Amino acid sequence: MKTRIQEKAIFAAALASFILMIASFFAFYMRKSESQNRTLLEFEASRAASDLLEYYVMTGNVEGAAAGEQILGFGIYDASGQAVAKFGTAPPVVNPGTSPAGVIRTGKSVIIMRPVGRQPGMMRGMGPMRMHQNAPGLTSMMPAQDLFVYVEFSNRGFLRERSASIFSMGGFFSGFLLLSLVIFYLFRRNRKLQVKAEEQKQLLQLGEAARTLAHEIKNPLSALRLQVDILKKKSAGRFDDNVEIVEQEVGRLSSLVDRVGEFLKNPAGLPEVFSPAGFLENICPRYPFPVILDTGAGAEDSGGARIRFDRERFRSLCDNLILNAWESMAATGENGKKVEVEVRTEKNQVLLMVKDRGCGIPEDRKDEIFTMFYTTKTSGSGIGLAISRRFMEAMGGTITCLPRNGGGTVFACEFLRA
Repeated sequence: MKTRIQEKAIFAAALASFILMIASFFAFYMRKSESQNRTLLEFEASRAASDLLEYYVMTGNVEGAAAGEQILGFGIYDASGQAVAKFGTAPPVVNPGTSPAGVIRTGKSVIIMRPVGRQPGMMRGMGPMRMHQNAPGLTSMMPAQDLFVYVEFSNRGFLRERSASIFSMGGFFSGFLLLSLVIFYLFRRNRKLQVKAEEQKQLLQLGEAARTLAHEIKNPLSALRLQVDILKKKSAGRFDDNVEIVEQEVGRLSSLVDRVGEFLKNPAGLPEVFSPAGFLENICPRYPFPVILDTGAGAEDSGGARIRFDRERFRSLCDNLILNAWESMAATGENGKKVEVEVRTEKNQVLLMVKDRGCGIPEDRKDEIFTMFYTTKTSGSGIGLAISRRFMEAMGGTITCLPRNGGGTVFACEFLRA
């Protein structure tokens, strides 16, 4: 059990580490890509502004410039912020003092403002350009004062590329995560099959050994029981106490051999369809201690909740759980002790619950109690719950141990509804 838990923990930790590494790489890639795209976008915007300025210098206007779809607005402004020439989204007035040489990023565009400089046809960072005679406004003002160029450049292409990158990387990441989960599922399934195959192998070996041992033990037990009867008759009551102890121990050993044989039998037995509520109403009064049965309705109404199970194995299952519940409460000295049995129908399942107010089962032992020969009682054999689980699993059902509110334990058996 611990080995299986450790394997799951190691695999989960490795998967989480790998996912974290992929996520970190994805985040780094997106930051790097976005930074490069922004730099490229600013360069394209600056180049477009340079081309439009050159067009204005050559023609004297910007209205007829082939700006392209990405240029949303363009303008040339004097030192006071008044537009000398503009088109598109460029405002009539700007405040160049706010960002004299800056980049403003909005949700869907990039706005760049750059000083042109005093030399005619010269933009900072640009070479000289030819001055057209039809640009008197520019020629008259540029020698006297600084001018500013305003350009608003659409970043829709950048947003599309970023969305595509996020989508592709997200798809890769999701695919990898799905593949990892499939691998994890196959790993667990393969591991369960290996464990089950190993358990079946051990069970076969145990079966052969137990059959031989049971045969070898039963014969001496029969002889011993016969000798006890003879001793009992001849002693004329002088050793009744001692003989009774021997009889009890012989009976206990014989019962143990029988229960081991029962575990090794075909667990499915001879299944038939019957009502568990009706069956329990017949056997609950036979126990020598209080057993309260709750079916949620009368036995007739509960007849719709039927299961397909071997009757003898169902009786053995109920005996194991009800006797264990009573012994658990007896060990605590609980006053007014009573075992509670409940039958419920849930969709395609029939649920049988046996409840007690005993000392309970520690959380770390809830799986171990179903192991063969494991017991928490000083006089227990550790076979009953292992047999019960074997019977349940053979018919596609489950049995689990749960804590009860207020103290105690609930054993819940889920049967497939017939």
